Amino acid sequence: MRIESLSLRQILDSNAEPALQARLETDNGTETAIASAESENLNPSRTEKKLQRLTGEDLNQKEMDERLRKLDESGSLHKGPVQTAVSLAFSNLNQRSPDRFPLPAATIVGGGKDPGKTSFREFIVFPVEAESIPEAVRTNAEIYREMRDRNRRKIRGMNGKGSLITSMDDEETLRSLKKIAGSHNAALGVNVSGGDLHKDGSYRVDSLRTEHSPSEHLEFMERMIDVFDLSYVQDPFAYDDFRKYAQLSNSTDATIAGGKLFRSSQERIERGIENGACTSAVITPSDAGTVTSVKEAYETARDGGYTPVFSHGHSLPGPGSVSTALRYGFPVIKTGVAGSGADTLNRLSCMWRDTEEPSLASPEIDSN
Repeated sequence: MRIESLSLRQILDSNAEPALQARLETDNGTETAIASAESENLNPSRTEKKLQRLTGEDLNQKEMDERLRKLDESGSLHKGPVQTAVSLAFSNLNQRSPDRFPLPAATIVGGGKDPGKTSFREFIVFPVEAESIPEAVRTNAEIYREMRDRNRRKIRGMNGKGSLITSMDDEETLRSLKKIAGSHNAALGVNVSGGDLHKDGSYRVDSLRTEHSPSEHLEFMERMIDVFDLSYVQDPFAYDDFRKYAQLSNSTDATIAGGKLFRSSQERIERGIENGACTSAVITPSDAGTVTSVKEAYETARDGGYTPVFSHGHSLPGPGSVSTALRYGFPVIKTGVAGSGADTLNRLSCMWRDTEEPSLASPEIDSN
């Protein structure tokens, strides 16, 4: 595609946080994409001048991402909001309807750094028995509503992604969600964000008033998997402790996923595969930097026997983010819940309606 113009604009996302919007005009149409930014000092006009060097060039996705990388002489683009937003906008222009859709995994309860009592970052359900996107969406929504209604006195609202915030501790939350998910034949999982619990060599699970050594935390995670029939555990340990991830992966049949452990890096995923750490990798455009890097991370995970999981991360949910997951065949995509501000899920549902006879992926994440 030939690049006709490219512009950047600083905006606020739905949580009033700074974000960057890229608008790309080509001979194949015009598209936009958004990526979250950690700072308000983006100076889009100065960066835009650097990007004008792309005007008039005829590029494919890989060439575009390589040009973005080469333009990054000062470090202002690499794995930042500019590179991610421009790469996703270009990807939008190559959208096509897939034959197979990823299974939408819904975060029902949010914790960790969010307000509320739970220490684990996310409490996730996987509608593994669903045969279509509508059925999967309906299952996730029913679980969400039941969790909210059965614990009405303990629900303190929603976080910025629409997940419930609760005054229950982690075990109370899992006990309640296990019953509800099980009644819908859905698998249950958690994102521990273990690096956030790891302080001065120990793991502090404040909601349970416990502090563990690394070996004790391994035993704790094994017990949580066994007691609550967890099918998926993301980032249970510190984000560089490949050895502990390998030990847990070898001791359980649950899917052990690395998100912040791998940081969507092809090299770190390769290291995980070599060390037997994890059985799944969570890949996000904001961590990978470009769509091409997402593809490389996905293929490395897939070829290494991992279950690749797509998350929009800090690239705001939208057509570019979702179409990237669809194009490369991710079997699982992390979404919100219908009716709770789930932009990723809404886009996925729209694309399902526009596709003739699509199928739904069946990832190796099973309900117990």
